[in-house]
Amino acid sequence: MILAGNKQTITDEMKILFSGNRPRVFLAYTNYDKGFIEGIEEDLYRCQIIPWLFSEELRADQPLSEIIFEYGISKCDALFVYITEDLIQSSLCKKDLTPEFIKLLLEHKITLHLYIKSDTLREKVPPLLRTYPIKLWCEENHQDVLPIFISSIWHSFQIRAIISAINEEKLHRTELQLELAKLTKPVEEGVFSERE
Repeated sequence: MILAGNKQTITDEMKILFSGNRPRVFLAYTNYDKGFIEGIEEDLYRCQIIPWLFSEELRADQPLSEIIFEYGISKCDALFVYITEDLIQSSLCKKDLTPEFIKLLLEHKITLHLYIKSDTLREKVPPLLRTYPIKLWCEENHQDVLPIFISSIWHSFQIRAIISAINEEKLHRTELQLELAKLTKPVEEGVFSERE
């Protein structure tokens, strides 16, 4: 898999994706919408957000859950799915976006952002996805939707950073409590005295 527009390998891509302290978003789309998504990619970079572009045509039938969790994309703060006629017909909608997959996203605190190209497609969206807010995003309203999307990604990033800091602090406290328990434990009396 490669970043759209770049000829980098997974290894090079990982270095970019996980470098620095910036939000990351996984963008799922079909090649028919490549131009529109590349515009979003540029906007994300300008806002210090690292996008991982994933075209349905690039994945070679590998399940999305494997791509996201096997390659460490669980480090992403958000999953963006751009719903079009082609995406609705793809295996992404038919096989990948399952209740189990969405549960994995929730467990990893990855927010799901569903956007639709046209309101006329709403009837065709799988029932599971209709339970989530699906916002219209097209050329006409791009400038209105983009700031809201950017702020929601930064919000997800901050929430995950806070949770991570709290978990690290809990672990550190537990380690200190164990160390303190060792130090304050009375010395067991043995056959020899302390002098001996």
